[in-house]
Amino acid sequence: MLAKSKAAIENLHNQLNLKKGANVCYGAEAVFRHVESNSFLRGLQKAADTGDGAFTIEVSSEPSPQIVWKIGSHRSYQTDGDAIYFDD
Repeated sequence: MLAKSKAAIENLHNQLNLKKGANVCYGAEAVFRHVESNSFLRGLQKAADTGDGAFTIEVSSEPSPQIVWKIGSHRSYQTDGDAIYFDD
């Protein structure tokens, strides 16, 4: 099981390296990395302490192959496939 998990993480690292520098679009799946700590943001499938229906997030030294974020648009004129611009 541990070898399978290590292989999944290595595969995810390889996929991330291939996509490095590419434009990110609405509707895309993304893995977020905190630049200063070089840690990855991951969500846990447990309720957050706030009790507002949110789930817990944390930083981890390795990305999680089970948790991938999908970037949704927040304006009616933005659709999946549209590029995301800085300060959008």
